[in-house]
Amino acid sequence: MLQLQQHTRVRYLIKCLREVEKNSVSLTRWVNSINGVHPSKCEAITFTKKTKPVHTKYKLHVQIQPGTLVSTLTVNSPGTPISTLQQRKPPTKQCYKTLVKPQLEYASTVWDNPVKRNVNKIETVQRSAARLACRDHKPTSSVTAMLQKLQWDSLQERRAHSRVIMLFRIRNSLVAIPASSYLQPVKSHTRRSETRCRQIQCNTNVYSHTFFATAICLWNTLLVDVCQLPPAWFRTQLDSVELV
Repeated sequence: MLQLQQHTRVRYLIKCLREVEKNSVSLTRWVNSINGVHPSKCEAITFTKKTKPVHTKYKLHVQIQPGTLVSTLTVNSPGTPISTLQQRKPPTKQCYKTLVKPQLEYASTVWDNPVKRNVNKIETVQRSAARLACRDHKPTSSVTAMLQKLQWDSLQERRAHSRVIMLFRIRNSLVAIPASSYLQPVKSHTRRSETRCRQIQCNTNVYSHTFFATAICLWNTLLVDVCQLPPAWFRTQLDSVELV
């Protein structure tokens, strides 16, 4: 049942990505087809189901130059741009990072699924987004090259980093999870054993895929110097480490 729900959710996200691409292309064609936009004749309409909506003042500025159309939207104070729509550049990349990616990574520290077929289904969403962002749908094009161009790490790698970061926060008492109840130091006298944790013995696959069982395996692969970094530097240094 869980695998069926994950598969249905992945298909729904892929469908949303295609709709975003379709609407972005339509919006770009409309902007390119008009001869002029009059801000005084435009009006912002807000749709919401909230009983107490948040009222925000929007002001639209349009600058038309020969061969270029730039539309800048500012909020509350004039002169503070928050988004820019440029000619032939639909914001597919921003839409994926804002609307789709948080759904794929929500609580992934806990539910990370190591089954290869499920990992591939989740990666398919990002690979489809990479094609939309690069606007390259040729079957002969390399999606891996697109991901490298966009500098997008695999979602599996990002989930592994999230687990290690959470374990680091537990060891340093940055979250309300008692480290002494789950983490036991390795009884050895080597320098590497100063930061290593005792691996949990698992008798079932389900237990071996839980948070502490997998996070400790990843943690023990890190260098001692990385494990002993302060919290402000640990995340930055971890970005250069490949865990998967």
